[in-house]
Amino acid sequence: MDRLMTIGELSKVCSADVFKRHRLRLEERVERESKLLDHVERLITDDNGHEMTGLPSERYISGPTVETDPSKYQTEVVWPLKEG
Repeated sequence: MDRLMTIGELSKVCSADVFKRHRLRLEERVERESKLLDHVERLITDDNGHEMTGLPSERYISGPTVETDPSKYQTEVVWPLKEG
């Protein structure tokens, strides 16, 4: 199973070239996820008049300890909201 490594971990085990490629991929992923979070927040607040009251949290319904097929993993995301 793939595992994300921190930048510090990568720098200790990778050559400079490999580290640079992985760091760029990590930065791209962070940027994509940040854009997605901004989009979802706009949909919730602007389109429905709700107010975000905190950061989302996640609850793992099934994962590697329960299900061997990664495509069947389930995660529930909870957004704390105040109705507008």
